[in-house]
This record gives sequence, structure tokens and C-alpha cells, in this order.
Amino acid sequence: MVDKISFVVIFVFVCTILDAQQIILDEKFSDWTNQIVYTDPLNDGSSSGLDFENIGISNDDRNLYIYFELNKEISLQEDNNLYLYIDIDNNINTGQFTRGIGADLAYALGQNQRSLFLNNFEWFVNAFDIGYVGCPTVTSDRFELKISRTLTGGNNTVQMSGNIKVIIEDNIGGGDVAPDNSGGISYTMSDASIALPSYSLERQNADDIRFLSWNVLRDNYFETGPREAINRVLTAVNPDVIAFQEIYDHSATQTKNQVAVALNTPSADLYAEKIFPDIILVSKFPIIDVASANGTGNGAFKINDGTRDWLIISVHLPCCDNDTGREEEVERILSFIEDAKNGSAAITIEDNTPILIMGDTNFVGFADQPITLQQGLNEGPDWGGEMEDLIPYTTGEPATFTWYDPFGNFFSPGRLDYVIYSGSVVRANNSLVLFTESMEPDELNSYGLLKDDTTVAADHLPVIADFDKEQISSVNNADYKDNTTIGYYPNPSSDMIYFDQPIKSIQIYNLSGSLAFSHIGQTEQVNIFQLQSGFYTATVTISDNQKQVIKLVKN
Repeated sequence: MVDKISFVVIFVFVCTILDAQQIILDEKFSDWTNQIVYTDPLNDGSSSGLDFENIGISNDDRNLYIYFELNKEISLQEDNNLYLYIDIDNNINTGQFTRGIGADLAYALGQNQRSLFLNNFEWFVNAFDIGYVGCPTVTSDRFELKISRTLTGGNNTVQMSGNIKVIIEDNIGGGDVAPDNSGGISYTMSDASIALPSYSLERQNADDIRFLSWNVLRDNYFETGPREAINRVLTAVNPDVIAFQEIYDHSATQTKNQVAVALNTPSADLYAEKIFPDIILVSKFPIIDVASANGTGNGAFKINDGTRDWLIISVHLPCCDNDTGREEEVERILSFIEDAKNGSAAITIEDNTPILIMGDTNFVGFADQPITLQQGLNEGPDWGGEMEDLIPYTTGEPATFTWYDPFGNFFSPGRLDYVIYSGSVVRANNSLVLFTESMEPDELNSYGLLKDDTTVAADHLPVIADFDKEQISSVNNADYKDNTTIGYYPNPSSDMIYFDQPIKSIQIYNLSGSLAFSHIGQTEQVNIFQLQSGFYTATVTISDNQKQVIKLVKN
């Protein structure tokens, strides 16, 4: 007789229940301060040298958010072996068995391999099927991403709710994994409603100058379908200056004539110039000088708004894995700006002329490229320090991304288009990335837009920035910290904000740039009860008299 032996397998997992807070994917990471759910041991045997550190999880009623820190910089979109596994039904018997969980979603972050297991069938899905956005697109040692809580494979749909389990792994022999023990990180979904960044398609001030940058995908502006979609967008936002990229086969005059139709303006009242091969600037203001930025194919344009000159540099940097080409063009652009200031470039500018660098940067490689573009080579490109990176939010999304192409599913949505500006002499009053797919029907109707306009138009989204017409006093950008290091929580908050170190003062501004609240005097907490619900930026002065700009959400 053979005795029956019962095997009881016990999986040890990390269980975490937190009050979820609204996460905005904006490359700042400050909203993760109170959402770390697991800390992985350091130097715990990774054969690849990649080591996980802190893991954060949060959610709202639409999305699951995940944050992770590493011991070194990598690229999230490619050239890594990171796998994310999520057991969305908390059932070990469904999905792909992985380290003690039944992973219903298996996502190879850098290899375009994504599997969704539903009803005992494996569906191959892309980033757009599951609402995935990860940032930043450049190399980093920390990342944040979102995944839709509603997942669809074929005709099957499942809603992520209740308790889930998460594993992130360096899927290489001997690679690190978080958590170390089987069973995953257990996380319980909250019932928090989404709190999206507010935005306005209207100028904050009637005399603000509106700039629009748009890569329109290989002359799409002259194709039936995309042309009408692009014109509806231009009609809705009514820009003063448009920086187009990827208009190769048409002239500045042809482009200006099409814009005139959209803006209901006589073509003779517009100005347009082209820099070979694909950069075209269309402006309501006179273009008084134009040149290639040191032979790069990126266009430099000097315009005059009736009060002062502006130097606009419209860029289209080399794509994809061409880090060397991007680095070279960034350095040439910065050299051009230096020469324009000292009078030795093809375009010269006077002191305190506003400088805007805008367009398709294709920053998907090394992080030092956008950093260099802000900080400069021999000197800061701004009039007293480094330039500012605008980082506008995408309409209707808790994120910033400017590239979105569900028809070409290798890359996931990401921020490829930048607006970098001289914040010492000009103030940005409003900015947004227009994404009609996520706008409300009533708003679309009120502006004469269709839901798929931006997707039909091109694979890049239009980036809009409104700047104050009046020059502001020059400030010393060296007073500002390069990175946000102060911790603060909770965010959003209905009343108190707590800081992890004493602050000397705080000034809180609404989205129109108006001062909404100010406190002077050392403290570690601030009461924002009197503020209206919405999104704010704040300048915090810390003990060494340096300043940090942070973002706050008032419930």
C-alpha cells in the first residue's frame, strides 16, 4: 500500500495596502514619495549588473501605475530584458505561472512582446491595446508607467480590480527580480477617481503669443484625410507661429496657403520660410531672418511680434538609435545660439531676446542629450543659465506624450517633441499636447474637432505653448535646483502638504501663472485648504537658498 502524501506549497509575498494618490507621468517622480510598496535588497546577485531598488504601485479608476528604481541607467523602450508580470485576477491557476503567481499580463518592456492571457488563450497585444505609457523615453535609473485597468484580448475584456500581484524581473540568467520571494507584490486597488491635469485650448491672456510645433509625417498635410484633420486642429487652436517638421516635398508658399485656409486668413498676411530638407515655419509675424542652425538641417528663424524679436529654432533631430547624430546636432545648435548672441552667426540677436527650441527631438537614447540642450556647452543658452523644459501635459491623459501611432506598434507612446525656452526673459502661461482621442465629446464638438483627428493627421501630436508677450525680468537660473529632491506628501491633498525637510518659503501658482498662495518662514508643512481644486506649480526655497519647482494637486 502506498501512502498518500499531501504537498502544501506556501508562497511568501509582499502585501501592501496604501491610500492611492493620483500619479501623473511627467518625468518628475515627486508624486511617488508616499507610494513605495517594496524595497529590494541591494546587490542581491544579478548576473547582468542590473539591480532593482524601490518599487511603487498606485491606481485610479482608469489606470494602474508602476514605478521602479534601478542601480544604473538603462533605456526602457529597447535593449533591456525587463519583464513585468501582473496577476490581474489574483488566481494562480490562470495565466502564465511565474514565480508563484498566475500572470495574466506578461510584458517584455524592451522587446515588444506582450501577452494577455484570457479564457485560457494567449492574446498578443501591443502597448496601445492595453493603454501602456512609459517614461522617460531617454535613459534613466527610474521609470514610471501606466497600464489601463480595462484589458482586451480579441473579443474578451477583463477589468483589473480588487487584489492584484506584480513581479518585475530582469529576465536573464541570474537576473534580479522584485520581490525576491515567490508570490509577487500584492496590491489592493483603491476606489480613487482619476484627477486629470486641467488644460485650456484658450489663451490665458488675449495677447499671449501661441506657438505650435508639429511633425506632420512625410507631407501628410498635403494628403486627403490628414489635411482636413490638420486644418481642423489649426482652426481650433489658432496659433500665431507654426513650426512644421517633415514637409519634404512642398514649398513654404504651398504650406502657407494651406494654413491660410485653416486660419481663415489671407495668405498674403502670413509669412513662411523653409530650411532644407523638411523644416517650415509659418508665422503671423514677419520672419526677418532665416538660416540653417550650423548646417544641421534644423531651422533658425528670427521673427518680430511688433514689440521685440524672437529666435525660434525648429528641430528635427536624427531618429532612433542614432545617438551620435543627435549629439552632434545638439552641439551645433548650441554653438549657433552662442554665435547668434555674440554676433558671429548667420542670425544675430540682441541681449534678452527670447529663444525657443521646439520640434521633434527624437530623444530616445542617452539622457545627456536633452540635458545638454538645456544646459549648453560653454555657457548656458539662456540669458543667465540653462533653458527650461516646458513638459506640457497631454489632453485627457495623466501623462505627457507626443508620439502616438497605434498602426505602427513597435514603440509605445512617448515624449519625442520638446519645447525648451529661455525662462529668464519669457514666461509660459499655458501649454498642452493636443490628443483628440482622449478629449470629451462636448469639447470636441465645441471646437469643431473629430475624435480621431490627431491620430489621422500624423504619428506625432501637436504641441502648443502660449508665452507672455511682455518680457519678464531676467533671473539667475543658477538659483534653481537641477532636479527635484525635496520630498512632499500627500499629493493630491485637500489640506496639508508635508515636506521631508524644512523649507524657507513657498509660492504656489495656478495654471495661468498667477500667484495663488504664498508662505514665508521656516516650516515643514503648509495648509492649502483655501485653494480651489486643480493643478498648481510651486516654487519652494530650501535651507541653502536654492529653489525647486514642484507640482501640486488640490482635491
